[in-house]
Amino acid sequence: HELRDDWFDGVRSTPQQLESEQLAFAAMDAYQYAAMPMAAPAVEAMPHRDYGFSAGGFEFYVLDTRFERGAPGTCIGFAKQHERFARWLQEHTPAEDRPIFIVSPTPVFPFDVEAGRTEDRMRGGGWQSYPQSLTQLFDALFAAGCVSVVILSGDRHISHRATGSVLHDDGRRITLDSIVSSGLNTPIPFASDHPGDIQTSFKGPISPHCTLSYTITTESQSTGWAEVRIETDAAGRWLVDAVFQ
Repeated sequence: HELRDDWFDGVRSTPQQLESEQLAFAAMDAYQYAAMPMAAPAVEAMPHRDYGFSAGGFEFYVLDTRFERGAPGTCIGFAKQHERFARWLQEHTPAEDRPIFIVSPTPVFPFDVEAGRTEDRMRGGGWQSYPQSLTQLFDALFAAGCVSVVILSGDRHISHRATGSVLHDDGRRITLDSIVSSGLNTPIPFASDHPGDIQTSFKGPISPHCTLSYTITTESQSTGWAEVRIETDAAGRWLVDAVFQ
């Protein structure tokens, strides 16, 4: 995700950097479309970097939270992407409690310990710097009738899993599982996050109608990857587990 030096447009955009960025985008897009877990049309016909697919009987949607990003306080994911995602949710959310998977390169949660402070908001590093987009995300999940959502992320230079839920004012609840696997990026002494950098638990409003609560259940500084396991118990309830290698 480091094709651009900084989180959002408008910083260090010299002509040479912009030219290099476009070349890097072309190379990244060619690789991404070739590696998609589905039959993809020609690269020229792919105008955006977010997409959905099915695998193993589960539905996945990959968001573009890196390159579709404005200055902090504006949006993470432009309007058309939110429309595509909301439409996909309406079409693919299962009627039962089978989890759906959302790939958000930038973790939706857990939050930084500095979340909400002016310096953190202006850095634009996470969803907490984009409250309107965070509201749109959870509004779309509730509108589609989601019951259980697993969010897969990277980016942070530490791996962890947090479980929780988001409660709507009308009583509806969505079970959430956030699995962040960043082992391939660690350890980098000048950039690595540490356990004390992240809020281990949180409960509070994250939109006008929703309250989020979570607790970190696993934290790892391993240099491998995360293996996500999902199965049903004897009662038919879905169980999610993550093992950091």
